Amino acid sequence: MLKVLLAQDQKPLSYVENQQVKGFIPDYLSLLSQRTGLKFEYVMCRDYAEMLQRFADGEGDICGQLYE
Repeated sequence: MLKVLLAQDQKPLSYVENQQVKGFIPDYLSLLSQRTGLKFEYVMCRDYAEMLQRFADGEGDICGQLYE
């Protein structure tokens, strides 16, 4: 299982609604999972900066968004 870090304030890319992870990135990874069998676990971060810091600290395998 790959741990995917996502910023929860990045609508429409990733966000939380009704306690569910939603957005383009989770939708894409769900399709990728169906086609490849890869499994993803989402870790929601307060914002983009926290996501990058947690990735740098080794808390995730993939960053959901990269802008720089």
